[in-house]
Amino acid sequence: MQRRKSRGRSRQLPLLLSVLALCFIGSRLLPLTRPILRSSLQSLAMTSVLSAQPQNSAALWREEMISLQDKLSVDIPVVEDFEENLPVSVEDITEEKEELPPVVEDKTEAAPSLVERADIPKEYQGPIIEESMSGQSKSAVPSYGAALIKNNTQFSDQEILDIIAQESKLSITTDGPQVLIYHTHATESFEPYDSDIYDTRNTWRSTNERENMVAVGDAIAAAIEAHGIQVIHDTTLHDYPSYNGSYERSAVTIQHYLEEYPSICVALDIHRDAIQREDTLVKPVTTINGQKVAQLMIVSGCDDGSLNIPTWQDNLRLGVRLQDQIESCYPGLCRPLFLTHRKYNQHLTHGSLLFEVGSHGNTLKEALLCGEMAGDAIGAYLAELLP
Repeated sequence: MQRRKSRGRSRQLPLLLSVLALCFIGSRLLPLTRPILRSSLQSLAMTSVLSAQPQNSAALWREEMISLQDKLSVDIPVVEDFEENLPVSVEDITEEKEELPPVVEDKTEAAPSLVERADIPKEYQGPIIEESMSGQSKSAVPSYGAALIKNNTQFSDQEILDIIAQESKLSITTDGPQVLIYHTHATESFEPYDSDIYDTRNTWRSTNERENMVAVGDAIAAAIEAHGIQVIHDTTLHDYPSYNGSYERSAVTIQHYLEEYPSICVALDIHRDAIQREDTLVKPVTTINGQKVAQLMIVSGCDDGSLNIPTWQDNLRLGVRLQDQIESCYPGLCRPLFLTHRKYNQHLTHGSLLFEVGSHGNTLKEALLCGEMAGDAIGAYLAELLP
């Protein structure tokens, strides 16, 4: 040991020079290695969280990503809200980029479309498949009239049935607007063509209100208003320019409207889903009146005792009644209602729900048709509650 120390002292100067040289080289290489390290941390974090999730649910995974990001102090891509077909067990997984790619800023002119399908280079072509996700058996899941429920909670099916059997407490007045439509993820958009091939370079994001979720919200609002129900449609892009923090920002918007218009009793957060199996996009679709229509999934948050959603049972009762109405008017339009342990700002009213209109494999036209039909049925239901 003493010998090693002596050798170290005899070479002190060369060693010092070597250390200084390494520090200089390291300072030059750090900017280059930082992205690699960051990417490795992201991949490790995403893999760890995914493996722990039941059924690899992206709706659950995205929430864990945000929580894990806070703990690790690194930016982690998050995942779209979606659930696979009932009772299909294939894992549908998609990534959501935290840093949004370039989007179309112009809100007055239509955004330029992607190249025609035949012009997509072979290496950028991916398959799209159509799939009905309406559910196959009422006996396999809790149901309310024509509405089916995918129960992803610790509550038994019988407990859920007991809850939805209770009378809905929703009541509306004509003194001010009754419905608020908003978008936590407003820049979500759709495929530009009805095709079995998509461009893998597509980001399915746009700030153009003619092609993102704002357009779908407009369709839903107009259909509800046709029944004499007053609607406020907020078009704030809560997910632009940053995706992270979208729910916190939309919560502020909701609270603002509730304070200004106490008459609001229903708050609908309109999204589109993202269903992907490896490189294949899945578009939930049905045919109604000879037209191809995107399918709708209603999402209702459930409190497991830790989320502070005192209104979740009221929200669920409204959700199944709206879905029953929609399915009665337009059979096949809805996927099973997804009941899950997530908050989604649904603690703010007794009539808060999240809508997933189609997926990123659907076209805007299919999504707009879904919005019009769902809005028509919802408007009819609410009109019956008017004094």
